[in-house]
Amino acid sequence: MVRDLWDSWEDDAVIRSVATSRYLDRSRLHAIDFTGETYSVKGPSIVPRPPQGRPVVLARPELVPAGLTDVALVGGATPAEVAEAASGSGAPLAFAEIEVALDTPGESARERIADLERYAPWEGGPDRLRYSGSAAGLVDLLADLGGHVDGVRLRPLVLDEDLAVLSRLVLPELFVRRIAARPLPGTTLRTSLGLPRPLSRFTTDGAAALVREETR
Repeated sequence: MVRDLWDSWEDDAVIRSVATSRYLDRSRLHAIDFTGETYSVKGPSIVPRPPQGRPVVLARPELVPAGLTDVALVGGATPAEVAEAASGSGAPLAFAEIEVALDTPGESARERIADLERYAPWEGGPDRLRYSGSAAGLVDLLADLGGHVDGVRLRPLVLDEDLAVLSRLVLPELFVRRIAARPLPGTTLRTSLGLPRPLSRFTTDGAAALVREETR
């Protein structure tokens, strides 16, 4: 239903013609007529189509079909398991999910984890890769994963502590090694990831592309 709403305005629906006093072409707006168990939506969306066509969809492969996902979020207890999960995801891109606890100037990662676990265990997804240690070690891990995944989603143990180490020590080294690149000003996430802008499914070409997606 959400994908239908994103596509419910065709890309050239907005006219903005001062000469004719027409803002849009109503024939290029589409009702989606969705009815669910608890709500219904007539449509179309109240706003034009997003600049990216559709927002980038990140999802776990076991929860969302590959044909509906732009980026598969994969995990594993070891880098080898992550690589295997990425190769079988079926999505255009695969990102590894990694939980991280980093050494800070005041404490080692081990000390930080032990301190927090006095109150509650460091719980996380059993199928997520977990790293604790130095910033240099995390950079090496990301470099090793680079040949198997298209990116990573990092889950810091404590955001305001680990984020500072990530921004000061990890990201700069990733840029130096050309493992990561800064996004260009004005680009969308879809463009930065190298994903094509999808056609509206309500156009002839978009409908054909949708059939191909759903039969993958």
